[in-house]
Amino acid sequence: MNQPNYRPQYISVRFGDTFFKHPRRFTTQVNADKDLYSNKGVLVTSGNMLESSDNYANLHCFNHCIVPEINHDVDCIKISDDAVQHYRSALTDFQKLEPFDPDLGVLKEGQPIFYCELQNGQTEITLFGHCPNFRIPYSPFQDGKASSAVDFIPKNIGNSDIIDLADAIFGFVRYEDKSNQNNVDTKTLSALGGRIFVEKFPSRTSSNLPKPIKTKPSPKFTRGQIVDAKVSNIKGIEVTYQLLDGTKKTEKEHKKADFLEEGQDVKVQITALKEDDTIKNIKYYE
Repeated sequence: MNQPNYRPQYISVRFGDTFFKHPRRFTTQVNADKDLYSNKGVLVTSGNMLESSDNYANLHCFNHCIVPEINHDVDCIKISDDAVQHYRSALTDFQKLEPFDPDLGVLKEGQPIFYCELQNGQTEITLFGHCPNFRIPYSPFQDGKASSAVDFIPKNIGNSDIIDLADAIFGFVRYEDKSNQNNVDTKTLSALGGRIFVEKFPSRTSSNLPKPIKTKPSPKFTRGQIVDAKVSNIKGIEVTYQLLDGTKKTEKEHKKADFLEEGQDVKVQITALKEDDTIKNIKYYE
């Protein structure tokens, strides 16, 4: 449960006798063996809620729930189309991963779903989720639609008649009734032209194009750098090293020449560079 990659699960199980313990009904007889108990159901786990907290000590979601198999003798309860639309538009990345549907979330064919009981003459479900601990979105207008950042912008700012910087630059079209801009009588609107203009830019020929800026390439080697090399030749105390890029440098190795062999792989240190950043001197590196 405390692993970051732990996911909510739906597990087909069989369960036995149940007992009531306020406010819920429980059972201690649960097994995935289809021949062990007579009752069929799905074990639903809530997940560990780590998508909302990194502190394992604050996680207390250890209760799992068993949903019995579908009862075809009772009437179905419809889920509000608006509630489904609002739910889908507010799906988080977490709700799009397995075992959920990337487009419908928990609304997956044949998958258990939990919902709030209908109240005050309701005929359709408006609040639902994947486990009994599902979150109820805050709906500032009591229309079932989850709130967004726009809902918390004060009306006197969102519908202000004052021309702000964005209005002045890009222009605007405003209506007498700013909350309803459908089927608008053109006599009731006001407008301000934007101050951004797009014009044709004269083409340039090769003769009047600006000259490209020449930049100095980054040096391939640096002083003190340690690189791989191979001993290609030894003549007395003079040792010729060949670097991986093919560069050959011959250096006097007074103390190391007797211990080196031709064809031996070694490491060398760059001790000096030329003005063009190519290698001037190297030495054997232990």
